[in-house]
Amino acid sequence: MLTNSGNTEQLAELASLIALRTPSDGVFPSGVPSLCFRRVSRPIKPEPSFAHASLYLIVQGSKTITLKGEQVRFGPLHYLINPIHLPVTAEIDEASAERPYLSLQLEFSVEEIREALGESPPISDADPLSAMFANPTTPEILDAALRLVRLSQRPEDVRFLAPLATREILYHALRSEQGAWIARFALPSSLPHRIARIADRIKREYDRSLPVSELAEEAHLSPASLHKHFKALTGMSPIQYQKTIRLQTARQLMFFSGLAAAEAAFRVGYESPSQFSREYARMFGLPPKKETERRLAEKSR
Repeated sequence: MLTNSGNTEQLAELASLIALRTPSDGVFPSGVPSLCFRRVSRPIKPEPSFAHASLYLIVQGSKTITLKGEQVRFGPLHYLINPIHLPVTAEIDEASAERPYLSLQLEFSVEEIREALGESPPISDADPLSAMFANPTTPEILDAALRLVRLSQRPEDVRFLAPLATREILYHALRSEQGAWIARFALPSSLPHRIARIADRIKREYDRSLPVSELAEEAHLSPASLHKHFKALTGMSPIQYQKTIRLQTARQLMFFSGLAAAEAAFRVGYESPSQFSREYARMFGLPPKKETERRLAEKSR
C-alpha cells in the first residue's frame, strides 16, 4: 500500500511531470503512444462519459465512476482498469486551482493483455461480473508508471522503452487481486473475449445499422444470450451501447468541432433530427440546442 515515503515521492514526481505536460484543463498527449494526461482544476458534477479500454491512474485528486448503478471512488490509492470500452457516469470529486486533479490514461488492447500474461497466467474459471476493476496502487505499478511517464521527457527512448514499461504495468495488473478475471478477456474462446470483440465492433461501426442477430452470430450466441451477457459486463444492451456511443460522439462533434446538431446527428447515424434531440435530452438533461447555448453562456462569463 502507499504508506512509505518512497511511494509518496513517486506520486509527487508523477504529479510534477504530468503538470508540466498539462498547461491548462483538458486531456493532453504525452509524447508516448497510448498514454495521455489529464488536468482538471475544479470539481465536475456527474455526467455521461466513456471509459476507453485503459488503465487509469490518478496521482492527485479523486474521481467517482458509476457503472451499472454501482459507484467506484478512487484516487492515488487505487487504479482503475477496464479491458473494454464502457459507457459510464464520471464525476471529479477533488480538484482545485491550487491542487488540480491529475491523472494518466494508458490505453491497451486485448492482444497486449495476452502478451503480458506470460506462460503461466492466473486465469479465473469463472466469468467476471463486470468489465471494470479497481485495485490498490502497488509500488510496482507506480514504479513502472513513473518510468513510462519519464519517457515524455526523452522522446528518443520512447520507441524501445515504452512497450517494455507498458507490458510491465499490465503484467502487475494481471497479478492483482482481480487480475485472473481481467485475463479472461484475452482468451479467444472465453465469453468476456467474445463480448469485448462485439463491443469493439460496435464502437468502430457505431454509425451504421448493426442487427443484433448479426452480432449474436459473430459472438456464437443467441440474440437473447448476447443481450444478457453484454448487459452483464457493460450495464446496457448492444443497442443501448451503440446509441450511447452515437450520442456522446455527436456531443463531441458539436462542442469541439463546431458542428450544428442536425449535421452531428447525421454524422453519427441518425436519420431523424427530432429523434436525436429527444434521445440527447434524455441522456444529457437538455436538448442539443439548449445545451449548446448554456455552454456558450458559461464560456462568456
